[in-house]
Amino acid sequence: MLKVAIATGGSGGHIFPAVSVAEELKRQFENVDIIFIGSHVGIEEDVLTNYDYPLYKIDVRRFNRYFTYKNLILPFFVGKSTLQSVVILQKHKCDLLIGFGGFSAGVAVLAAKLLSIPIFLQEQNSYPGLVTRKTACLSTKIFLGNFMAKKYLKKYSEKLIYSGNPLRKLEQIPKLKALKKLGLQNKNTIFVYGGSQGSMPLNKFLAEIINDLLIKDIQIIWQTGEKENKILKNKFGQNESVLIKPFFTQMSYVYCACDLVVCRAGAISIAEAAHFGLPAIIIPFPYAADDHQLKNAQLLEDKKAAFVLIEDNLTADLLKQKIIDLLASYQQRDTLSNNIKKLSIGNSSEIIVNEIKRSLGKI
Repeated sequence: MLKVAIATGGSGGHIFPAVSVAEELKRQFENVDIIFIGSHVGIEEDVLTNYDYPLYKIDVRRFNRYFTYKNLILPFFVGKSTLQSVVILQKHKCDLLIGFGGFSAGVAVLAAKLLSIPIFLQEQNSYPGLVTRKTACLSTKIFLGNFMAKKYLKKYSEKLIYSGNPLRKLEQIPKLKALKKLGLQNKNTIFVYGGSQGSMPLNKFLAEIINDLLIKDIQIIWQTGEKENKILKNKFGQNESVLIKPFFTQMSYVYCACDLVVCRAGAISIAEAAHFGLPAIIIPFPYAADDHQLKNAQLLEDKKAAFVLIEDNLTADLLKQKIIDLLASYQQRDTLSNNIKKLSIGNSSEIIVNEIKRSLGKI
């Protein structure tokens, strides 16, 4: 039996690719045992409740990129969580570790190295995260979700494989069927979301313009995140042209129901929009680590694959006008759709699992 540890955590952008690869491992191996290593504070437990994978939590702490006393005690937690990871990996006699980013992955990689367990990494963004940059030297292979990341990892070129980003299970559904499933009407529909945890600035912008959009007969699917959902749902959720939830699980229906997405520049948000060829207005999160969301968005802009708005320069009126203009122009949307679709790789999980098998001598 092949025993696999998957280390990830924090956000859906790390966790959903990890689940996708876990599902592909189960598909390709008759006998495989998969465990997840994560933190106490991320959303990994919420996501993994929908799957039959055990989650082992470690006392990892994130590194703050500004001065704070919390960084002074970070070495203690690095040591503690690394030791916890060693115990988990030994207990389950793991044959390999796959890290998908987040600080849980960083310490688990250190533990795997101490135990001489083969290490594989998957990096989602155009600019590699801190964990990938610091642990690349320990890995057997590094799977890149964005080909632009290659230039930042040149010294590990022999390890790099452009796989694209693995996605959760998504299927193409006729628009009318998707709208009916969601209880919506057949008209211009936008999907506004700020990732798995929502975005207060995006929520604020949309709240300012939502009535103007509704007057234009534009329908809205709105993923608010947990924090603001109750307030926004009470204020706007009674309108039959507004579907508000903190988080959507049936994403195939949501994507197939909409004509335009307005979202952050997270790697998985972009990959899912590309999968469906959806025209997109991208608003990068300005405080993302190493400004990686801006780098993700710049690639789309260079390829004419999305319309990018910078939050510092953004007003509610500008966002409203861009939404109205794009919905009014089939030609513009068709161009964006065709260009973003070219960036999609449909079999990323299969590429990753096949390469792992090859590296382990299973092919």
